[in-house]
Amino acid sequence: MNYSILVSCYGNMKKVMFLSLLLFCSTIVFGQNKKIQPENEILFKIKNSGISVEGKFKGLAGVIIFDTKNIATSLIDVSIDAKTINTDNNTRDGHLKKKEYFDVESFPKILFQSKKIELTKSGYLATGNLTMKGKTKEIKIPFIYSEKGNEGVFNGSFNLNRLDYGVGSSSWILSDNATITLTIKVLNQ
Repeated sequence: MNYSILVSCYGNMKKVMFLSLLLFCSTIVFGQNKKIQPENEILFKIKNSGISVEGKFKGLAGVIIFDTKNIATSLIDVSIDAKTINTDNNTRDGHLKKKEYFDVESFPKILFQSKKIELTKSGYLATGNLTMKGKTKEIKIPFIYSEKGNEGVFNGSFNLNRLDYGVGSSSWILSDNATITLTIKVLNQ
């Protein structure tokens, strides 16, 4: 028996199987790929000396794969640029970028990677890891998704304890909890 022919056939069969699997996965996954648009809102609100302070981040980038007909194939893997923090006060923004708060030089990105996305009575729930300032915690983000033509919008809101991520220290002036509100616009690809 000629083993070189057998090995060659086996190698070719592996390549055909790999290409078939790649084609199958690209049909499932990339068919629901959403292109993130630049006009997104990542807003936060926190109490400082009893007054609500609002701010926002820009620079949302990454991958959103979302299919309302097959939620199990959906995933979110995105980041925002921590340096873009904006509270409409340059002095405060400069302070928030320092090591005590967001430490944007050492940790330029805030990351979210979903573990699962589920359908709920009021919309959807993304469970995943949020990484900020080198610390990772599991969070849940309830959201709704609406679509019109080729465009879609994710709207969600959740609370976050800044101390879980080492953003500032315990203070009687600054609240521990912030409310995060998301409006993410996408195009279907």
